[in-house]
Amino acid sequence: MSRSWPMHSRRAGFSLPELLLTLALAALLFALARPALQGLLAEAAIAAEVNALIAAVQLARQVAQRRGEPVVLCPRAPGARCATARAWAGGWMLFTNLDHDQPPQRDDTEPVLLLQPAWPRGELWANRRAFVFRPGMVRHSNGRLSFCDRWGAAAARVVVIGPTGRPRTLLGDKAKAWLICS
Repeated sequence: MSRSWPMHSRRAGFSLPELLLTLALAALLFALARPALQGLLAEAAIAAEVNALIAAVQLARQVAQRRGEPVVLCPRAPGARCATARAWAGGWMLFTNLDHDQPPQRDDTEPVLLLQPAWPRGELWANRRAFVFRPGMVRHSNGRLSFCDRWGAAAARVVVIGPTGRPRTLLGDKAKAWLICS
């Protein structure tokens, strides 16, 4: 009894030229998509930082009203103190200013409500050294914080804190007039 074996055995898989072509196409697609992905990641990072600051402003307004004490948002210095510069990229903090000192400075007895770490992806500049939220307070002018990164003014965001302490975000062309980037 003789067996008849097929003359052509078909192997499963891909040939070397097919694999090389697939890898070349994948590398090309990755090279074309990489700048767009980097821009998307940068946009998400700046949006997250802006949202964290807006949440802190809302918390400051709420705590000031509830406790009847001023709450300060300021750039962070070592030892949970307020920095004197208007550059906020080293982080910022929120604390209750129990002794009502001016300019505000955190003492060891004053509770820290929030500590925000440094923002390594860009710069954060403000038009003032600190924002003080008092119960029932209305300030005479807007405050602003500019979020700038390596993508320039087109991608920058500005948080404007109105006289009542209410924050709003500006971006694109609306933000350009308010920017304080170096």
